[in-house]
Amino acid sequence: MLKQWLLLSSVAFGVGFGVSLPFNRDLKQSTFNGLVAVPASVVVLLLVRHRETGQKLSLFQAEIQTLEGGKQKLSTALSEDQTISKKLLETITAKQLELANLQATIHSQQEQYQATSANLTDLARQQGEQETAIATLSVNSKR
Repeated sequence: MLKQWLLLSSVAFGVGFGVSLPFNRDLKQSTFNGLVAVPASVVVLLLVRHRETGQKLSLFQAEIQTLEGGKQKLSTALSEDQTISKKLLETITAKQLELANLQATIHSQQEQYQATSANLTDLARQQGEQETAIATLSVNSKR
């Protein structure tokens, strides 16, 4: 940065001095004109940089507004996603409860099936015994 200022000052002095000397033919006046050119060039440089900075600032402000708009959209989307997640969690919980109830019903029906099967087996055994008894009675009664 210091090198740039020194270079600018040197060029400004050289131009001010060089332009003034052929017209005045006065070394003192040309030196004064060269020295006056240095702060004038610095002021011009500062004005140019200020303008560039203002333009960059405007661009940055526009970008900040764009990013804030994106942030708002993301915040809204996140809120919607959280709502959806909450509803899904509630649905999953309800479905898990429904599954547990179905499993309990299946278990109860399996126990009922086993009891009925045992009763049928017992009835089939009793029927077999009764048929055997009837057959025995039929054979005895024919004699």
